[in-house]
Amino acid sequence: LKCFVGFEITGQKYKDQNGFEKPHVIWNEYLLNLGPKANLRKMIESWTGQKFTDAEMKDFDLRDIVGNQCLANVINKKTSNGKDRHEIMGVSKLPEGLPCLEPINQKLIFQYTNPFDTETFNRIEPWIQKIMQETPEYKAAVGAGITTTPAATTTAQPAATEVPKKKLF
Repeated sequence: LKCFVGFEITGQKYKDQNGFEKPHVIWNEYLLNLGPKANLRKMIESWTGQKFTDAEMKDFDLRDIVGNQCLANVINKKTSNGKDRHEIMGVSKLPEGLPCLEPINQKLIFQYTNPFDTETFNRIEPWIQKIMQETPEYKAAVGAGITTTPAATTTAQPAATEVPKKKLF
């Protein structure tokens, strides 16, 4: 499984294919893996400024990072077809006292649920939708029937021995 994490670059906008001005968001794709060597875990640890134990990561909820500010290290790359592409190479906690503009975009969390959450899916960037539509998870969710519902949330099952959660930000 993979996940996308979008970083809104506050104060920067771009014009979409229809000429509308939109907030600039850079999306990074990660394997949905929180093991010790996983890039997603490294990014979370860098962002929060703390190391996590395997037990803490077992119960980690990615929804806890959504909407939190960070300092992003952005690089520019050329794609194989010559287009410019921005990529987040690293994130860290926003230094104390460094101002940050408020984001324009609403927070967005999408999970495959039954019934399928069409409303939230339609808020995802079209190019990410296309990637998702090729996955077995999407095909299974859509095969279960598309129904428009409010964004669904899941509750984590309590661990056999509860590990206290760290304060992230």
